[in-house]
Amino acid sequence: MSVVFGVKGRLGNALFRYLAASLFSIKYNLKYKIRDDINCIITDSTFIDWIEKDKQNILPNINRNLNYLFNGYYQHDIIYRKYKKELLEYIEKNKEHYVLTDGVNAGDGNRETFYLKDIVNTPKQFNKYYEFCLHIRLGDKVMLRQTLSIEAIKNLIKKIEIPSNSCIVVNTPKNEYENNFLNELIEYITKTKQIKINIESNNIITDFHIMKNAKILACSVSTISWCAAYFSKRIKKCYMPDYPKEVNGSGYCKKPIDNTELYNYT
Repeated sequence: MSVVFGVKGRLGNALFRYLAASLFSIKYNLKYKIRDDINCIITDSTFIDWIEKDKQNILPNINRNLNYLFNGYYQHDIIYRKYKKELLEYIEKNKEHYVLTDGVNAGDGNRETFYLKDIVNTPKQFNKYYEFCLHIRLGDKVMLRQTLSIEAIKNLIKKIEIPSNSCIVVNTPKNEYENNFLNELIEYITKTKQIKINIESNNIITDFHIMKNAKILACSVSTISWCAAYFSKRIKKCYMPDYPKEVNGSGYCKKPIDNTELYNYT
């Protein structure tokens, strides 16, 4: 019958959930829906088991007369790289598909709607193109004490070339810690690379397309920067932090594109 998208988390989580639901839709010829009666839930564990079967070229049987709820995280990148062509073709054929978030800030109730066509296609009026983009995630990661080490970011900056046409994508700092974190990085880049780096703090879809349209993207521990790299047609190289399992127990998503290099988390 259908795969049913469960609303939980912000845009990055929503896109991972969409990819998992869409994969089942493709494999079992099911319809994609946001709301429907539920007969069965595809949990993260169920999805992991399904991935293991896929590695053996086995397509498990399911009852195609049921509605399957996807309300987990499904953060496993190898399976999405394997079926990227099929997933992009599926999106192209289903331009009316959309995802919902549970808030502008996680769980605040201010739901946002994002159509997949607006995710994969860059807006015609878009003009924020950069050679290099560094994504910094503070906010909720600060609250969880899981912020990527500033020394880790500095070590990455030290070893790579950063052209003059570069930016940092970051949510507008909300406290002294976040302001100090950002200012220290700006000062470090200015001194070591002799460039004035641009700061981009926009709405989520604009920042997503800034990351997606860079030529080199340095990701944070973030599903949204992972998705930006995955859906990009411009990114030539991606850097991803090699974070420990306790930072993301929901899955493994460190390699959005083949040309991804891991850098130290601490």
